[in-house]
Amino acid sequence: MIRLIVLALVLVLAGCAGTGVYGPGLYDAGRYSLALQSRWSRIGAAADGDLATAQLTRDGLFLNRVILVSELRPGGTLFTPGFDHPPRFDPAAGEAGIDTFLTGSIERLDYQGLEITKRETDEDWTVRRLAARRPDALAISGLAWSRVQDGRLDLVIYLAPDEHYFERDRAEVEQMLRR
Repeated sequence: MIRLIVLALVLVLAGCAGTGVYGPGLYDAGRYSLALQSRWSRIGAAADGDLATAQLTRDGLFLNRVILVSELRPGGTLFTPGFDHPPRFDPAAGEAGIDTFLTGSIERLDYQGLEITKRETDEDWTVRRLAARRPDALAISGLAWSRVQDGRLDLVIYLAPDEHYFERDRAEVEQMLRR
């Protein structure tokens, strides 16, 4: 029975587009690249028109998650399947509008009470410090890098539990964009 379950799992994973293991080395995320220092699994990569998205994880999406978005068009959304009236990106709304777009979008992944606790500019990216809770009350920290070029939004969002995972991977994630 266990062999059948393992075989079914292998077949399902083999059929999933966009899965794979990457790093160390450069990872092409569309309009930007990341310098991966260790091995990360890509989960759920997709292309929706000219929007390229992917999620990277080392230990599972609820333990550490890096969400990559390249060239989100005005009016575009994140995480739309199964959601009514998702937040939409509006480049005219400025940084405050991106704050609202990010919090509304990330909360749809079951992160509750998401707050942006700090925002600063780092080279050509705006960096936000995030804090939230999972439904089981697990405290979550995060970082979100954003930039708008030619009216399109690029994002790198890192989320992980405060306990152990956030600080363990934080330095590596911060270095990914600074190759």
